[in-house]
Amino acid sequence: MMDTTLEAVALSWLRYERRCFLVCLGRNPLPEMCIPDVLGMGPDRRLIEIEIKRTMADFRQNGKKRGIKYRTHWPKQFYFLVDPKIAEKARCELKAGIFNEAYERAGLLTLNKGIENAYTGLPYLECLIPAPINKAAVKLSVHAVGRMIRHQSGTLARLAATNALIERNDERTNHGDTEDNRRGPETGAEGNGAGRCFEADRTSGDG
Repeated sequence: MMDTTLEAVALSWLRYERRCFLVCLGRNPLPEMCIPDVLGMGPDRRLIEIEIKRTMADFRQNGKKRGIKYRTHWPKQFYFLVDPKIAEKARCELKAGIFNEAYERAGLLTLNKGIENAYTGLPYLECLIPAPINKAAVKLSVHAVGRMIRHQSGTLARLAATNALIERNDERTNHGDTEDNRRGPETGAEGNGAGRCFEADRTSGDG
């Protein structure tokens, strides 16, 4: 399962630091805009978009995507959120201005693992480059706000499902450890190989 720490931190930052009323993952209420990684709607009903990049190759490739290269509508602010391991390289390349319009409009965020968000306990986001304000950003209509609300509920459902899967895997792992300790070594009288295989088959059949 992919580590979703960056997505969770981005949602937390939009909600608590930028005071976005609505936040969602992988959805956009405006069909003329491309699909974002993370999106938030602020009190002014304008959008803040965050693109998450875990590698420099992905960061450099972003501007070549058709949805980025030819998009005509941009949010109020656009940020890249990068893994701390590539933050300095990304900052240097972004400031050098060697990319296209997508990067000229972008701010840059990364994790500051030394500081925790007071509301969530997740790492704090550090802004390395502020994102410029797009004064031409579209203000969401009432209908678009409605779509954003549905997207947020979908995000909550996805996060709840992910959390349930993690807890289920943890329970299975802990259950396996308990069974191993109770049975003893594989070659012991209470823990032969056949018993272990049977337990594995029974566990895998639960889901």
